[in-house]
Amino acid sequence: YVSNDNNVTVFLANGSGGYGAGQHYDTSGVASDVGLGDFDEDGDLDIVVSKFLVSESCSVLLGNGNGTFGAAVDYPARRLVEQLIVEDIDADGHLDVLMASNISDVVLLRGVGDGTFSPRECFASGRGADWIDVVDFNGDGWLDFVGTSQSSLEVRVSLSLGVP
Repeated sequence: YVSNDNNVTVFLANGSGGYGAGQHYDTSGVASDVGLGDFDEDGDLDIVVSKFLVSESCSVLLGNGNGTFGAAVDYPARRLVEQLIVEDIDADGHLDVLMASNISDVVLLRGVGDGTFSPRECFASGRGADWIDVVDFNGDGWLDFVGTSQSSLEVRVSLSLGVP
């Protein structure tokens, strides 16, 4: 659950069709989207949270394997991130995070495989992107991305060059 009080709350299923009490994790910013993946490749789910307003970062919380998560570690992103996608964008076997900012670039954080990410890479998206998705549009085996912008009423497709 993403709240507007600088926290992400995790509710674990109790096995009886309900949920236990929520555990709150500080992300030091108003969250706009949340994604799950095994960023440190230990078999446990980790959390990535994009932040919407004043922060130009996203937070990663590594799972401890028992339903709890470590403290948030921030990585540079952009302001006003609307959406994020967790996917192995560059086909190197490690999960990456792709984020859409509605006032600036699309941002890629390439996963290293140990729970950390390489420095952000920014891709021009015209007047920003409100929504993005990844798919192999041209059948070359590399993920491409598509983005939309409400402010410019555009749909843009960016084809991968096949270079990780």
